[in-house]
Amino acid sequence: GKQFAMSDNLSIRLSGGLRYAALEENYQFSSSATSSGLVSALSGSTTITTTTTIESESDFWGIGPRLTAAPIWKPFHNNFRVFGNIGAAFLMGQYETSDTGNKEGFLTIVEAGGGSGYTLTTGLVDLDIEAGYQFEHWLDSDLTDELLYRGFHGSYGTIGVKF
Repeated sequence: GKQFAMSDNLSIRLSGGLRYAALEENYQFSSSATSSGLVSALSGSTTITTTTTIESESDFWGIGPRLTAAPIWKPFHNNFRVFGNIGAAFLMGQYETSDTGNKEGFLTIVEAGGGSGYTLTTGLVDLDIEAGYQFEHWLDSDLTDELLYRGFHGSYGTIGVKF
């Protein structure tokens, strides 16, 4: 990517590339129903319990372009920074489901996040420490006009070395 300085303490980094994603899902649903009364009396039992279990598996893999913008603000003009990011990826790939088999589909990923970081400078290397929160929203279509929404989010921390 390319970083553009807007002032001494504010910059934005624009980048693009390829993103690969793989998603594996397994569903299991169980339902139990108990009946009593006439049906039970006819069967000679006091109650009848019926259990239904449904299992399904769905996998997706895809690849496509990814674009991001990440502003960086250094409020104290030192090695402390506050950062954010927003981006999107547009993937084309294949669905593999236990119900319908294989078919092509599209997946759009929208991501956003933010956090803070600090760079410890030494004579040999710089130690970069970051903590933040990331959110991804996945909107996919299996080309049957069925839209599926998924969201992933969570906090993270990284320690990196800059040479």
